[in-house]
Amino acid sequence: MPALPPVPNVLRCFIEGFVDNDDTYRWGNVLYFEFTGGSPTPSNLTALCNDVGTAWNSNVAELCPSPIHLTNVKLTDLTSSTSSEATASTPHAGTRGDDSIPANAAVLMSYPSGGLRYRGGHPRSYLLAGGNADLEGAAHWAETFRALAEGKWNDFIATISALSEASISMGQHVAVSYRSGNARRTSPVVLTLGPAAAAAEMASQRRRIGRRKHRR
Repeated sequence: MPALPPVPNVLRCFIEGFVDNDDTYRWGNVLYFEFTGGSPTPSNLTALCNDVGTAWNSNVAELCPSPIHLTNVKLTDLTSSTSSEATASTPHAGTRGDDSIPANAAVLMSYPSGGLRYRGGHPRSYLLAGGNADLEGAAHWAETFRALAEGKWNDFIATISALSEASISMGQHVAVSYRSGNARRTSPVVLTLGPAAAAAEMASQRRRIGRRKHRR
């Protein structure tokens, strides 16, 4: 498969961890951020990875039951195929009790992105978060938890957007569109995203977990 086209001054941020105190089963979320200040070095990115892990612990950990762990953060400069990337070990555990729910259940975060369609819909994140006490019936999150999750996730995004290391400053949370219909774009489109909105209905992502060799 050919390499994806470059996306100047954008960092891909991959956060991952494991489920139910078992690192055989992994979860992951991918986010994109613009940056300024020149070309980041691997050491710059490593420091920023650790800062992202700290931001997760400060904002997202309280949404996650204790069997859910963040383990790694990886940052990749998409400016070219030879630009820097780095991965840092960032071990943090959830702090929301221990009443896990099925690992394919998720809090759906949707991001407004203007009129351009994105993969047939709109940019979104599926968060492995919440416990039995946060449910209202079999299919909905309690409003108190939904509002908390929305606020804490937006705080997490805002914290990352404000990070800096040496001359590198993180910026706007964005999405990257590599395709238009069934065709790959020659030049990817970078979509500026607004604050996340958490859905009241519980979401499901069939492939959100899997054995290590199948992880996303």
